[in-house]
Parts: sequence; structure tokens; C-alpha cells
Amino acid sequence: MPKGLLDLGNENLFRIAYFVHGDNVIPTPSFGSHWENYKSDIDPSASEAYRNLRRTCRNMVGLLELKGLHRRISNWQQIEDLMLDAPPDILKGIKRLEIDFGEQDLASHAVFPTWTTITTFLASLSNLEELIIKDLPICRHEHIGHTTESLRSPPYDFLPHLSALSIQVKCHDCTSLLPSLFILAAPQIRHLKMCYENGTFDTSTHVLRCTFADAAFKWSLRHHNDEFPVEKLFLRVPLDGRNALTALNTITSASRLRVLSIITCGIDPDHEYYAMDGLLSFSYEPDIGIIVSEWMIRAVNLIQLDSQSLFDRTMIYEENLKTAMVQAAQMLIDAIPSLKSGIFWEPSEPWSWNAWYWSLKDGIEPAIVTDSSPLSVCKSFALNRDGTDFRSL
Repeated sequence: MPKGLLDLGNENLFRIAYFVHGDNVIPTPSFGSHWENYKSDIDPSASEAYRNLRRTCRNMVGLLELKGLHRRISNWQQIEDLMLDAPPDILKGIKRLEIDFGEQDLASHAVFPTWTTITTFLASLSNLEELIIKDLPICRHEHIGHTTESLRSPPYDFLPHLSALSIQVKCHDCTSLLPSLFILAAPQIRHLKMCYENGTFDTSTHVLRCTFADAAFKWSLRHHNDEFPVEKLFLRVPLDGRNALTALNTITSASRLRVLSIITCGIDPDHEYYAMDGLLSFSYEPDIGIIVSEWMIRAVNLIQLDSQSLFDRTMIYEENLKTAMVQAAQMLIDAIPSLKSGIFWEPSEPWSWNAWYWSLKDGIEPAIVTDSSPLSVCKSFALNRDGTDFRSL
């Protein structure tokens, strides 16, 4: 009698199913820092081969759990269809979700019922691990009446298994309001991408509103004073040294933080937003915090020399630069002992940058090392407009 697929045995079938599922090659988080504008990995077809394998027979349907599904939500009807018509195993199987309502005007929807529906929908996705929010239908900063500021997170964890959250909304007010609404309901949050935008800077006190610190404090209160579990933090701040420093000094208590990206945002002569500026030279004082001393500038960009002299000066400059980066990395580690790696940015040609990676190598005497050469990043790739829409003005 000919052998069939089921004759391979459950262990081999599980292995086959693992390798045909496209989600298994996508890391968590699938997103990176604000300068990393790669194509999104959220793709509903990622599980197509796995779902086709399940459909081969009833035994396979019973053997292979429907899991690792991706969904993209772009309108209110899709949320209603999933809530009213989707089978429970579909909702349970959704692992990654991207919400982007674009420029749709939903002002006719009352903000409180809309928010309640969204949280109820997300709570139905019991295995959701990654949530990317690009635009939500709860932004009311252009309208009079109840606004986004009136919303509160429900008194229960509607994101019980969420480990990765990315807030990429365009409204600059929502960038500082949304994180705490979602972070508070995510007891297993590990990876976070968010912005401190110009709207969150208090000009009267010259202090940035600490949305990350506030969210972490509220999270700790709800979850019985546990340590805030975020291990990767991707943060963007306005182009102002005080903002970057305030952000750094407010997260030094994040004891589980392993990867930190703080990117400053400015505007070029064409009024385009880009995602980073120069390499800060700074110091760390335990009783004061992190202090900026000056900007580092590549000398060879400022003078004209013959080839050999240019080469010699470049080598000397890069040796000094690497020494400075190692010292700066040590200061960061002193401030945030759990850090293991990072990137320093160096201005290069106009509107391009060199990204220098550093890491802490384990050993008898842990050592900080930098890459031998930087990654060159151009303006068109690093462009980022999160939080740049001033809708309340």
C-alpha cells in the first residue's frame, strides 16, 4: 500500500509545518528604529503555505493549530467583519496586526464608543504578539468636544500576550497620548517604538513630558510593582539637545533594557523630515545624568588636502572617533547597566550619515568593540514623518 503524508509521523509533520510557515522567519519585533524604513513584514500571505498544508485532510486540520496569522486593518468595516463573522480559531490565530486608517474622516463616530470597540476587538485576539499602529480612528485633535485626551485605558489587560508595540501615527498629539493607553494593558511588553514630538515639550519649564517614564510607572502600579519589562526601545525626539538628554535620563531606570535607539528629528532645506542628526559627545554623572559637551565633526569634510595627507588624517580621525565612541558607550552602560549594544551617528555628506555599531563582548573582562567601518545611510532611506502632522493647530 502506498505511503501517505500522515505516515511521516506527527514529529516530522510538525517540522514540515514549521518550515513552510512564513512567519517563522520574521523576527519579533519585525520593526526597527525610525531610520530603518524597510518594507513591512506584516503580510497576510505569510501563512498561505501553512494553511494549504492544513487543508490537505481533516487529520491535518486537527493536528496543526491555525497560528502565526497576519492582518492589516485599513477601515472600520474590516474590524466589524472580524468581530461579527470571523471564526474563533481565526481570531485566536492572529499574531501580528497593522492598523492604518489613513486619511479617513471618522469624526462622525463618537470617540468613546470607537475606543471601546477597538479595545474589545484587540482583546478578542488572544494570541496577538505584535501591534503596529499607523493611524487610528480615535484622533479628534481637529474637532471640538471630546478628544483623544479624554480616553483612558480599560481596567483590564486587553493585550495579554503582546510583546511588540510600534506607535507610528502621524498626529503629533497622538504620539504622546497613545503609548500609555496600550502599554498599560500589555503585561508582557518587550519591544517598544514611539516618539517624543514637539507637542510634548513644555516650553514653560523646558522639560519634555516623560511619556515613557509615565507609562512605565503606571504599568508598574497595575502589575504589582513588577519591573517594567521593555528590552528594546526605539525612540525619536525633536532636534534639540535638551530633548535627547531628557529622554536619556528618564529611561536610565529601565533595568531590563538591552537595546536603545534614540534618534533626533530635524527639517532639511526642502522641509523634509529626516530621522537623525550628528553624533553627540557626552558625559555621565551619577548625581546629574547624561550631559552633552559638543558635536563631533569629521575633519576631512572641512579641508582640502592631497591624497596621502587626506588618508593619514582620516585614519587618525577614525582612530580618535572609535576611542571616543568606546568611552561614550561605557558612559551609557554606566547609566543603563543592562545595555549590550547600540549605534552612534556621524554626519557625513550633506543629508547622509555614518552609522557606527558598537557592542559589549562578554568575557573575563567584558570589552566594548566597534565595527571596523560604518554603515552609510542616505536621506531618502532615513526619511521619517511619524508625529509630524499638527492637526490641533
